[in-house]
Amino acid sequence: MDILWRAGITENEYDLRYLTICDEMDELRAIVGPYEPYLADEVENIHGNMNIFWGNFKEVLAITARGVKVAHTAPVYSNSYDATQKIGQTVAKIKRELTDRVNELKFGDQ
Repeated sequence: MDILWRAGITENEYDLRYLTICDEMDELRAIVGPYEPYLADEVENIHGNMNIFWGNFKEVLAITARGVKVAHTAPVYSNSYDATQKIGQTVAKIKRELTDRVNELKFGDQ
């Protein structure tokens, strides 16, 4: 999150980046639904937190563009940060679940 902020990304650049990520998320959702449905709730959790991050961080960028410093304690900043933490936790959970699933398929009930 701080990397995007320090890089001085514009709101337009941010929106384009977000739309690209949304396309990738839609592809993931399309794959998970029929092939790994047990991951659907976690993927939807990521999608929801992406939206929370996008909206709050877009406001951080808008405030910064007006020359106003955004404190790390400001709700738009802390909401963005919280969403990134939740996304990271959910991604870690999905990775563990996929690893378990691969091991189950690979090794069976040995």
